[in-house]
Amino acid sequence: MLLDELELIGSYSILQRGRAYAETARWMGRARGDTYPGLVVVGTVTSDFASAIISPDGQRKDRDYVPARLEQNVRYRDIANRAVTGMRLLERECVTLAVPGGDDVKATMESLRHLYRRAYDWEPPPSQTTAGGAGFTGRMRYKVRAAINEWDLRRLQVADLPDTEFVAFDNTYDEDTIVETDVGVESV
Repeated sequence: MLLDELELIGSYSILQRGRAYAETARWMGRARGDTYPGLVVVGTVTSDFASAIISPDGQRKDRDYVPARLEQNVRYRDIANRAVTGMRLLERECVTLAVPGGDDVKATMESLRHLYRRAYDWEPPPSQTTAGGAGFTGRMRYKVRAAINEWDLRRLQVADLPDTEFVAFDNTYDEDTIVETDVGVESV
């Protein structure tokens, strides 16, 4: 299972962040009493997340504030330790991936093209956004999204293919409390 974009936790309110850290620990098999034999879980997170959000020197200082807030709330008291475990995972056990080289990108794109061919029974051409080409910033997700978008448009026979615009995403970790308003979570 892939838990993608764990950095989105940084935009949650403090209680939601605490619950998300606890769930991260649970899914990663680090929560006491919860095991999922045979399940392999991998997560992705930006390289600055722990220092920006969890660290006592960061924006939110979650390591200092989240456990106390969870313990103050009767509904969430029992997950405070699990949240600490989740924060430790994100602080100490992340593996920084190397920026893919041209050969890595080409091999990955060829594998993706093969999967696309099998999924749609349609022969996708080699992607026009080639390895290291215009807009490729070293982030594989941009390359993959551009190729799939291009193949979808070609497969659907869109007459005028638009140019793919690459815009780097800059996560500000601004809190967005809207994520809690519709789920009936009371504020504390």
